[in-house]
Amino acid sequence: MGKKLISQFLMLLVLSLILVACNQGSNESSNEPEKSSGTSSGEEKVFVLKSSIQSPPEAALTKGFDTFLDKIEEKSNGRIKFERYYSESLAAAEDQMNAVSNKIADIALVVPSYTPAQLPLANIGSNPALWKDTWVGETAYYKLYDTVPAMQDELAKNDIKWVGQYATPSYYVISTKEVRSIDDIKGLKVIATGGLAKLAAELGANVVGIPITESYEAMERGTVDAVFYGYSAGATYGLDESAKYIFQLPLGSTAGLYMMNADVYEGLPDDIKQIIKEVALEHPKDFHQIYQIDGEGKALNKFVENGTELIKPSEEDMKKLEEAAQKIWNDWSSQNEGGEEILNTFRQLIEESNKENPFAN
Repeated sequence: MGKKLISQFLMLLVLSLILVACNQGSNESSNEPEKSSGTSSGEEKVFVLKSSIQSPPEAALTKGFDTFLDKIEEKSNGRIKFERYYSESLAAAEDQMNAVSNKIADIALVVPSYTPAQLPLANIGSNPALWKDTWVGETAYYKLYDTVPAMQDELAKNDIKWVGQYATPSYYVISTKEVRSIDDIKGLKVIATGGLAKLAAELGANVVGIPITESYEAMERGTVDAVFYGYSAGATYGLDESAKYIFQLPLGSTAGLYMMNADVYEGLPDDIKQIIKEVALEHPKDFHQIYQIDGEGKALNKFVENGTELIKPSEEDMKKLEEAAQKIWNDWSSQNEGGEEILNTFRQLIEESNKENPFAN
């Protein structure tokens, strides 16, 4: 019996030593760099991030955003991948910024005019009549964020990092009611956001708070008479089927941001951060080709094919537009700390970009 007890004790001792050795090996391996599932030893971690946008995959805005994401994936050699959510499937248009801030999305295209209280400085890009060409607006917007600390500080308060940007070409008056001069805008029920909403009010229109995603129904039902949109945005949401007129007064445009959650961004390796910055710097050319050259041309054809009448503004209309826009610029400057200096810097960058514009005729 004594021999049996000794034998059992020795077996238990051996098992204990094996368990201790296994536990030490497990602790040592936990200190190694994290690998993505399914990768072999020595491969680098793959970051899979959720991206969000309100527009459908076929929209020019979406194609521009997807090109930005595609280039990051390509240049990172697959070390960063984006799980893409379209058509408000992850967050509504007005909730994109909060989705990034709260880590519902890791990266999203954000329209600052949908959240003006949280992003007053970012809304500088919605001030009217500042630029006409996409490349000019986006290049100036990039340089503004790259050189003016206050712009990025505003985002940091919301746990967000600027990683890219976009700017659309000029918007016009797309309407079911006849508009042949700037004076005809007075009294219209109009969908517009940001600085363009203020411009609409300055011109005597009644601004209706309806998001772009609901604009088709609003036009069809007569809830609104007009929208301040570009051709691509209008056609994306079917307005080419209901609009009867486009008054081609260059109202101005809008610029927006590609935002990433700050914690997610800081968790990326430095070389991937550098890749993201390089892609953002290249993006104005890509977006101009996709949105203005390809998107706007095709969209305008849709309106024309459906019988929409195109109406040119007069010189007097242009002068009245400039006077109204100046009031909006002054209001924006006075309402934001350091606003006058920031706006002057932005306008200077726009002027420089106009001179450098590779797409100028």
